[in-house]
Amino acid sequence: MASLHPAVPLVGSLAALGCLAYSLRQRRRHRLLADLPTSKIRGIFIGLVELVGTAESEHPLTSFLAEKPCVDFRWTVSEHYRRTRTESYTDSKGNRKTRTVTDTGWETVAKGGDDQSFYLRDDTGVVLVHPARARIDRATLFDTTVTRGDALYHGKGPDRSVSGSTGRRRFTEEGLPLHAKLYVVGTARERRDLVAPELAHDPAGPEFILSTRTEQVVRDRLSLSSWGLWLLGFMVLPVALLIAGHRENLPPPPALPHWIAGAALAYLALTLLGWAWMAHDSIIGLRERVRQAWSLVEVQLKRRHDLIPGLAASVSALARHEQAVLTSLARLRAQAEATRPGAPGPDFEGLAAELRVVAERYPELRAHEGFA
Repeated sequence: MASLHPAVPLVGSLAALGCLAYSLRQRRRHRLLADLPTSKIRGIFIGLVELVGTAESEHPLTSFLAEKPCVDFRWTVSEHYRRTRTESYTDSKGNRKTRTVTDTGWETVAKGGDDQSFYLRDDTGVVLVHPARARIDRATLFDTTVTRGDALYHGKGPDRSVSGSTGRRRFTEEGLPLHAKLYVVGTARERRDLVAPELAHDPAGPEFILSTRTEQVVRDRLSLSSWGLWLLGFMVLPVALLIAGHRENLPPPPALPHWIAGAALAYLALTLLGWAWMAHDSIIGLRERVRQAWSLVEVQLKRRHDLIPGLAASVSALARHEQAVLTSLARLRAQAEATRPGAPGPDFEGLAAELRVVAERYPELRAHEGFA
C-alpha cells in the first residue's frame, strides 16, 4: 500500500496557507478602496485620501521611446534569441545519454525610465504628488517589434546583440502621460515649503496607488486576484495529498479521502477566521477615519472661533473710522453752507481746501461690506 511522503503534505500546507494569506491581503485592499470615499482636492484632510484628477506639470518629462510629455515613464528593450545546447540525462533503464535542446525566449538588453513630482488637478484645485515608492499602474505608451533592418533597432537599442539573437527586438514603454486622468490613493501630509497638503509615501500608510485605470477597474482586479489565489490554495493541499498518496501506480491508502476532506474543512475554517479578522479590522479603520474627520472639523471650527474676535474688532474699527470721516464731512459742509456766498473770506477758502483734500484722499466707503 502506498504511503504519504511527509514532506509533500507539509509543502502543500505551507503553499495553501501562503495563497490564503495573500488572498486575504488582496481582499483587505479591495475592502479598503471600497470603504474610502473619493474626496475633492479642496477638501483634503491629513491622512489617507482617495482622489481623481489629471496629472499636470510645468516642466514635463519626454518619454524615451514614444517621445510624449509625461510625469513618469519606464521603457524596456528585449531581444529574441534561439540557443542550442547539449544536456545529459538518464533514461528509464538507467543509461546515461545526451540530447540536444533548443531554448527560445526574450532577454532584456536595455531599460530605463524617469519620474518627477507633479500636481494632481480637479475642478477645485491642485495638490502636489511625490510618486516615489508608489504602486503605479501605467498606461502603454509604445509597443512594437522590429528587425535589424529597422532604424529603431539600433537607433534606440544597444549596439551589442545577445548570444543566439534572431534579429528581432521588442520596444515597450509605459508611463503616466501629461493631462492623463489618474485614480490616486495615498497619505496626505503638510508641505514643508508652504501651508498646503501633499501626497507622498508613508511607511505606516496602508496604500499608495497611482493608476491610469478607474477605481472600479482597480477594485475588480484586486477582487479577481483574491478569488484566484483563494481557489488555488484550496486546490493545492488536496492535490499534494493525492500526489503523495500514489507511488508506483499503487492505490491510495483508505484514509486519504478523510485527510483531503479534513484539509478542505480546515482551509474553509481558516478562511472564515481571516474574513472575520478582516471585517473587524475594516470596522476599526472606518471608526478611526470618522474620528479623524470629526477632529479636523473641530480644528476648523476652533480656528474660526479664534478668528471671530479679530474680525469683529477690525469691522468695528473700520466703522468708527468711517463714522469719524462722515462726521468731519458733515461738519465741514455745515460750516461751508453757513458762510455767506457773497463774501468768501480767508476762512472759507481754507475750509474749502480742507474739504477737497478729504474728498480726494478718502476712497469709497465700504464698511457695509465688512458687516455683511
